[in-house]
Amino acid sequence: MKKVFFIVAFLAINLSSFAQTEKGKIIMSGTSDLGLSSTTTKFEYDGESYSDDIKSTQFNITPSLGYFVIDNLALGLSIDFESTKQKVSSDSYTSNSLLFGPFARYYVGSGNIKPYIQGDFLFGNQKSKYDYSGVNMSGESKNNVSAWDLGVGLGFFLNDFISLDLGLGYGSITMSDGDNSKDKTIISGVALSGGFAIFF
Repeated sequence: MKKVFFIVAFLAINLSSFAQTEKGKIIMSGTSDLGLSSTTTKFEYDGESYSDDIKSTQFNITPSLGYFVIDNLALGLSIDFESTKQKVSSDSYTSNSLLFGPFARYYVGSGNIKPYIQGDFLFGNQKSKYDYSGVNMSGESKNNVSAWDLGVGLGFFLNDFISLDLGLGYGSITMSDGDNSKDKTIISGVALSGGFAIFF
């Protein structure tokens, strides 16, 4: 009798975990890089490339809404808001960007802890303000932005409807001047992210 009970309990847990990511379900999630990112910046100007080890702490939040088109595979739309602040001596730089685009997430396994792979491609605009006292220059700028990200993570399912997510990804952001698309700033790096997901 005990064996039958444990078998039924095991099947119920696994079927319940599988149902969270089955075809027809909707996933609503929110993630942030928690300010834990390290980046290297490369400038392209007039056909020449210049690199600089600029490291900045930045904050972003990315809400997403997706639909499981098949079991374990969700496709949907993400919106990313990012704010960056840099200050070196008396120089300062701040920027805010708003991007949107498609994402895909694929879960592996059927337990209450599920690994996943996720990728997205986003595009939008960035507004920046700068004040470089060393060269007596200040002003504002607007850039076109495109970004992609590919990463892996773990979903810790608390119940049938909620998971806590922890991920690690590599991505790249390209910013170009709307008046001169040959002038670009390319930022790439690795980031740790945390968030949650709701399934219904």
